[in-house]
Amino acid sequence: MITTPFTFFATAEAVVQAGHTLRFADIEPDSFNLDPDAVHAAAGPETAAVLPVHLFGQCADIDRLRLDGSFLIEDAAQAVGATYRGRPAGGLGDAAGFSFYVTKNLGAAGDAGAVTTNDPRWAELATSLRAHGEVRGEGGRTYHYERIGRNSRLDALQAAVLLVKLERLETWQRRREANAALYDQGLADLDGVTPPPRTGFGRHVFHQYVIRARRRNALRERLAEAGIGTKVFYPQPLHTQPALARMGFRVGQFPVAEEACREVLALPVHAHLEEADLERVVTEIRAFFAG
Repeated sequence: MITTPFTFFATAEAVVQAGHTLRFADIEPDSFNLDPDAVHAAAGPETAAVLPVHLFGQCADIDRLRLDGSFLIEDAAQAVGATYRGRPAGGLGDAAGFSFYVTKNLGAAGDAGAVTTNDPRWAELATSLRAHGEVRGEGGRTYHYERIGRNSRLDALQAAVLLVKLERLETWQRRREANAALYDQGLADLDGVTPPPRTGFGRHVFHQYVIRARRRNALRERLAEAGIGTKVFYPQPLHTQPALARMGFRVGQFPVAEEACREVLALPVHAHLEEADLERVVTEIRAFFAG
């Protein structure tokens, strides 16, 4: 299964836990998503699936990522509400996974998530796996198990929180988009910073607003001194993680992802920021590079 080395560890973890051979392909330098050319170069006759991540809220180039004879499974954990050529994230491949962790654009009160698919067979499988592998009957529980599953059912409390937040999601999303536009304008001509480009495929929901920055670590320290929180998503590519060392990956194998890890910085973009907050962030960044 082919996926990206520039994402949260859970993506690769799921592949390994499912018993598949993990393979990586490098990313595009602008979108941070899987590079279709790299995927096709890494693919072989035994490639079971491609697992693109719609990173930071912008869809990967799904049409170019498809391989004949292989499934396409979306990691849409950061992309609720994002679109690709008029179609929603989560409805682009054979199946998709969403995260409703508290930090997501649509977050529950704790851990939560969902699987989406248009295939009844995949839906039946997911329904079984989430409840220990039980096969349900028309009357409900059967206590008949045809596979090993897990306990992954969504708690009713989490569902209740999500239903309330879902009504506000579009309003919050428009605020995120407006915040991103203000950052774009404030940082557009600044030498040393590259705002996140848009692919033009559809809606970017800005789970994170991630810039590339020269002297990233020093900039982050300057912002911290000013009371501005930032995050690095992600400081280390997956192919260099000790947990995957036995698989034989090496430093330098995916240089675009490695370079991104040295340069990326996520700025505050959530829906509850005021315009003055955003202007202060821009002012501090410009002052850093002016100095």
